[in-house]
Amino acid sequence: MKDIISDWYNGVKSLLPENYTESGVMLLDKIVAALNKYLQSGNNSDYQEYLSLKSQWKALNIPGLNGWGRSSWKHYDSYKKWSSILCNSRFKIR
Repeated sequence: MKDIISDWYNGVKSLLPENYTESGVMLLDKIVAALNKYLQSGNNSDYQEYLSLKSQWKALNIPGLNGWGRSSWKHYDSYKKWSSILCNSRFKIR
């Protein structure tokens, strides 16, 4: 699962428009840390932290990365695949 998270992180990071790089990477780092913490603990509180960060990500309203419409970026399919795994389902770690 850590490889999936790492691939997702790298894919999303590569898609960030320049004017969102600083805020986007900072929030992505927090999201990855929260996901890894949840993977280790399985605690609902860690999952809730991830959901809070996910809401913050959506609030950034980054064009092409907030779920509205189809993107023309070359890594879109990879982003869509990993985002659906990480953002739309709860991990089964046990």
